[in-house]
Amino acid sequence: MKARAHHLCERHYFQWYRTGRIGPAEQTYGRRGCAQPGCLRPHEAKGWCKQHYNVYVYAPHRQH
Repeated sequence: MKARAHHLCERHYFQWYRTGRIGPAEQTYGRRGCAQPGCLRPHEAKGWCKQHYNVYVYAPHRQH
């Protein structure tokens, strides 16, 4: 890999450019719960459980 800038390889340069730091990425994968307060179901998509995600997707007030 060639050095790009700041004496970093291309991979670490882009990591620094995107996040402002170099190091292990924050864990965003794996099992976690629904983002809706009080809901204890596991997340399915966009951080919500299947029920709350479907409310988001199929809500009648949502414009397509």
